[in-house]
Amino acid sequence: MTSVNVPSKKKSKKKANLNTNTATEKISPKILNTDENIQELLKSKSSSFENENVRLNFLGHIVNILTSKNQEKCSSDGNIFCCLELIMTEFLKASKSENSNENKAEKRLLNKSLLTFLQKKLTFGLYKRVLVSVTDVISCLEAPLQLSDFLFNSFKMGGSVSLLSLNGIFILMDKHNLNYPDFYKKLYSLLDPAIFHSNTEQTFSAT
Repeated sequence: MTSVNVPSKKKSKKKANLNTNTATEKISPKILNTDENIQELLKSKSSSFENENVRLNFLGHIVNILTSKNQEKCSSDGNIFCCLELIMTEFLKASKSENSNENKAEKRLLNKSLLTFLQKKLTFGLYKRVLVSVTDVISCLEAPLQLSDFLFNSFKMGGSVSLLSLNGIFILMDKHNLNYPDFYKKLYSLLDPAIFHSNTEQTFSAT
C-alpha cells in the first residue's frame, strides 16, 4: 500500500512560456512543461489521446515530471491530473473494445503515474476531483488495493471528502476483497442530513 499526503494550500505558480498549438497540430508532452493552467487546451485536444502512442509518450513524460528533482521539469498538478483523466478515459475505452489487446506497458506507466501523483500534497479541490474519478483510477491500477490507504485517509477527513471516498472503498470491498470491519459503523456516523445537500449529492446519485 502507498502512503499519501493530505490536501495542502495551493502553491504559487511558476511562469513559463506556453506555445498554444492549434487543435489540428500534433500534441506534444512538452505542453505540460508549465505551471500555467492549460486544462482547457488539453481538453480541446482530447481526441489526440485516442492514439496509444500519444498516451504512452505523455505517460512517460508525466512519470519523469513526477519523479524528477529538476525544477525545470515541474508542472501544474491540475494540468497533470487533467491529462491523466483524458488518458484514463481513452485507455478504458480501448480496453473494452472487442479487438483489444491490453497494452501492459501503458497500464504499467499509468499505474506508476497515478500512484506517484497521489503521494503529492494536493489542493483541496484537486483532492476531491481525484475522489470523483476514483472508479476510473481503480480500473487503471494493476493492484487496486494499493489505493486503500488513500481512501482510508480520505474517509477519516470527515465531511464531503469522507462521503466521496465511500464509493472507492465499497468498490474495493465488493470487487477486490478489501477487509474493512468498521466500514458500516463509520458509515452510519456520517449520516448527517446536511452532508447530502453538498455538491457530492449529484456524484452519488449517478453511481
